[in-house]
Amino acid sequence: MEIPVMNDGFGGSDALALPEFVLQNLLGADRMRYTSPSPIQKHCVPLGFAGCDILASAQTGSGKTVGFLLPLIASVAKN
Repeated sequence: MEIPVMNDGFGGSDALALPEFVLQNLLGADRMRYTSPSPIQKHCVPLGFAGCDILASAQTGSGKTVGFLLPLIASVAKN
């Protein structure tokens, strides 16, 4: 199974069905102000959406928590 890397960012063409409220909180000027996903997020978010288990290691402050929680939040919001 080939799972793409998230190259277009959180709001790009391959935004992986993130709910609008999530995108507003990630990208909003008065919110988290993300401009692009970190390397760990580029790889973990698509895997999470594909339903894969994830075991990853990265430096503190690299965005692991956001990378793991985005698919979870999207799934909860969808259901």
